[in-house]
Amino acid sequence: MLIGVSVICTCLLFSIMVLILYFSKKRVNNIENKTYSVLLIINIFGLILELLCCYFTYTNGQSVFDTMMCIFCNRLFILYLLTWLTAFIFYIFYTTFTSGIKSKKDINYYTKKFFIAFGILYMVMFVLALTLPLYYYHDSDYVYSYGPAANLLVVFAAVIVVFGLYCLYKNRKTITKKQYLPLIVLIGLLLLAVVIRNLNPGIILINSTFAFITVFMYHTIENPDFKIIAELNRNKYIIEKNIQGTSNFMFNLTSEARKYITDIYRISNDALKNNEKDYYKKSFNEVLKATKTVESRVNNLIDISAIDIKNIKISNNKYDVKQMIEELKLQFQNKINKNINFVVNVSQSIPELVYGDKIRLKQVLSSLLNNAINNTNAGFISIEVNDIIKYDVCRLIISIEDSGKGLDLEKVNDILGYNVDNETVQEINADDLDLNLKMIKKVVKMLGGSFLLTSEENKGTKVTISLDQKIASETDASLESQLEDYRTLLGLKKILIVDDDLKELTTLENYCNELNIDNICTMYGNDVLDRIRTGQKFNLIIIDDAMNKMNALDILKALKANENFKTPVVIMLEEKKLSISKHYLADGFSDYIDKTKLDVEIKRIIDKYLN
Repeated sequence: MLIGVSVICTCLLFSIMVLILYFSKKRVNNIENKTYSVLLIINIFGLILELLCCYFTYTNGQSVFDTMMCIFCNRLFILYLLTWLTAFIFYIFYTTFTSGIKSKKDINYYTKKFFIAFGILYMVMFVLALTLPLYYYHDSDYVYSYGPAANLLVVFAAVIVVFGLYCLYKNRKTITKKQYLPLIVLIGLLLLAVVIRNLNPGIILINSTFAFITVFMYHTIENPDFKIIAELNRNKYIIEKNIQGTSNFMFNLTSEARKYITDIYRISNDALKNNEKDYYKKSFNEVLKATKTVESRVNNLIDISAIDIKNIKISNNKYDVKQMIEELKLQFQNKINKNINFVVNVSQSIPELVYGDKIRLKQVLSSLLNNAINNTNAGFISIEVNDIIKYDVCRLIISIEDSGKGLDLEKVNDILGYNVDNETVQEINADDLDLNLKMIKKVVKMLGGSFLLTSEENKGTKVTISLDQKIASETDASLESQLEDYRTLLGLKKILIVDDDLKELTTLENYCNELNIDNICTMYGNDVLDRIRTGQKFNLIIIDDAMNKMNALDILKALKANENFKTPVVIMLEEKKLSISKHYLADGFSDYIDKTKLDVEIKRIIDKYLN
């Protein structure tokens, strides 16, 4: 008996020391650490409970109170052992399965299945532990409990071990040595404890084994620094993998814009050499067309400042863009003439799932492909899908091009000049795949997108659709939240600087970098609001007063409309406005910066709000 109690007391002492050490340090707030915290706390509770079980089992029968406490403590101790085993196997399950799964949706799916299965099993065991018989033995040497309720633990432990081994085997290619060590050590110690128990029933080591594993796991938990670095490296690999596609997309846009600029230059030179009035008129029309095309490419495709998150039309339906394009490819590849080269290119950086109207979008793309097939006898038909991502919004840029008959200038101008706003969209039939270009433009407008058309007779047609879709939460990368936890863990500060003067913005960024302050710089007022709406956190926001599109006060009022917004906002003032600085403070700004001495003022503000 003394040997068993001594082992329990020793394990309790070490567990308390680990508890103090663990909770005295800052930790990343992830599932593994939360689960380990639970294991650590309940293990100390279990060791204390086991000491009470030894005492009241030894005094069992001496009084009614001792008998009642003996029954209560031993039943509660069995429930504790069931709980510890359940928490432990969840830790093993989560650390092994999530190491090989990249989709948060899949992680949530498997976690839900785990809780359903083991939740039911735990409740059954819980009821049996309270109802099955439990007997107690004590003499001068031995103190222990036995019976069906105690044997129940052996069955449950066997289930835990088998499931744990299955997790290790299933994910053996993705897990590290540290992830399978706790279970392997537990199995070895449990076998040793059973052997010792058979040799000497007074030495009860089951809970001490759990205590040792709990302390041992402290040294196997992944270091948050390494996890962040691993996540960064994984994202770096994804970025490098997709950068070629993005570069090609930007190169094509640049080449296309350069082509139209060259045409403008050529047409203008030809017009200067020709004195005919009709030639002038034709030249000006061509220049106007080329100018509008270049402007459309910039404004509707690559200008991310135009992405306004609050105005995105969000549908409750989620869909996979890549899967939708693959469906279209399979649907149309057998319909296309063998003389036509059918090319499909989809950017790999497109999010897994987005919110939107897949049915309408697929209807539009199907109609465009039908139109391309009907007007192309030889050459090519291509689908190009690219993306520009801003926070949790993905701008889809889908181009369908062919080398077919094309349209004359008058027809193109008629379609582009068609006023969608004066038409209703209620009569659109979702099953109608034979929409004309005017109707397609109408549907795209209804979806909140933009429609671009370029065509030339006997050379072909290109239709580009730009559509902003909110990224589904299941596909949001965990990197940003992990980095936020990491910044909090290390006490790092981050500021947001807003200024539409690029030279001044660069100067401010350099000052912050010299002071080792993490900073993000933007030239757009709406960008500030979008970052806050999407949950980004800053310790300080600095805004220039002389913003063109959205001034500092407008930005502040929009931020203050959120009751949870508590970040200090500092305004930068020109010398002539310093005399009315008190008015800005009265409006709600935390402080102001004199722009005539930026280096000194930035240091003052950072010392005041971040140090």
